[in-house]
Amino acid sequence: KTILNSDYVVYVTEEFLQKRYPTKGEWIACSNVTLEDVDIKDLEDRLNKIEKIDLNEKVIIGTCATIDVVYKGQEDVIKAISQLKRDGYQLEYQLVGGGSSDYLSNVAQRYGVSGQVKFIGSLKHKDVFKWLESIDIYVHPSKQEGLSRAIIEAMSKGCPIFGADAGGIHEQIDNDFIFDKGNVDEILRIF
Repeated sequence: KTILNSDYVVYVTEEFLQKRYPTKGEWIACSNVTLEDVDIKDLEDRLNKIEKIDLNEKVIIGTCATIDVVYKGQEDVIKAISQLKRDGYQLEYQLVGGGSSDYLSNVAQRYGVSGQVKFIGSLKHKDVFKWLESIDIYVHPSKQEGLSRAIIEAMSKGCPIFGADAGGIHEQIDNDFIFDKGNVDEILRIF
């Protein structure tokens, strides 16, 4: 009601939040993500890294999100990694974020990929960027989202990205790299 009747509103999405929380007032779309520096060398380094990816060797996939909130969707990636492991791929799934790893550790154990799932824990913001430089692919499997700051940060490091169709994620990622929330088969299709 407050948004609807506000004279001025700032949204962080181009469409999603505007549809969910419409206003009668004037509005602007403006991201609230601040990037300290985006260096062309980082992007050149990423392009070189992408050219060298060999799917016959270990590929590191990463997600940055709270790890003990089920709607962040990491368990779907763990399930997909289980199938990819059976198909002969060597993957490591790194999870950066705070919270208890108990639930996701149990999921990894149940699907036989405990050795492929690595819990990094919380990182200082500047260290998140260093971590993004170290991974091969960023995945954002969230089942509920406004506009993902983590995706924007991964983009700033040139990471190849795929993610779930939640909230404003479809505004950030090309449709070919979007999967339906919780759909493991679509994660496998994209990979």
